[in-house]
Amino acid sequence: MGVHTYKHDDYRKLDYLEKEHDINQCLNVFNSYNLKVKYFRPAYGIIDEDIKVILEKNNLKGVIWSIDSQDWNNYRGEKLVSNITENLKGGDIILFHDRLSLNDLVSVIDAIHKKGYEIVSIDRIMSVESIFPK
Repeated sequence: MGVHTYKHDDYRKLDYLEKEHDINQCLNVFNSYNLKVKYFRPAYGIIDEDIKVILEKNNLKGVIWSIDSQDWNNYRGEKLVSNITENLKGGDIILFHDRLSLNDLVSVIDAIHKKGYEIVSIDRIMSVESIFPK
């Protein structure tokens, strides 16, 4: 399971303690439900030295996408699908937000399968050292 952020702040504008507080607030919510968190995806893709230290302190792995679906930017239908699949390659992580419709998700999944790719869990992707070297 992964977390995102608590307030969705731009971490470039925060100091270390503010970043740590935001991440800890998020983790506290998940911990209150006894949910094991392994991954963290920062808002805006910001993983700086502060975030690296905070993630290590909390035994979390940072995850960044390789393809931005642009669903947040009102990409829909064929525009969304082609934006994702045009340069799709093995090991890609696709960024989606809460604006994605079920119909578009089905279309994306179908297009990914038609290109011969399998959709796998983040655990599986993160375990492949050749894709994400340490």
